[in-house]
Amino acid sequence: LGEQSGVIYLGGGTPKNFIQQTEVIFPKYHDHYLGGHEFALQYTTDAPHWGGLSGCTFEEGISWGKERPESRKLQCFCDITIALPIVTSALIASGVKRA
Repeated sequence: LGEQSGVIYLGGGTPKNFIQQTEVIFPKYHDHYLGGHEFALQYTTDAPHWGGLSGCTFEEGISWGKERPESRKLQCFCDITIALPIVTSALIASGVKRA
């Protein structure tokens, strides 16, 4: 098993909740706790002040063990159909290669 995990959220809601829960539940079945995601990136149109999981900050996830306090985190409040093509084009133009 790897020693780190990371996540990229495209939106929020049920898929975001499912991914976050796996970080907390994983050690129950595999006796190996990763300590929260090492990095997290989220593109969402939902804001935190409405109180829903889709727009909640990563700081909320720290209290549950979903994110590490020292992890690299970034939230982009933009529709994914706008943000993803821009980010993808920038990565291709920069010459980034898959590890």
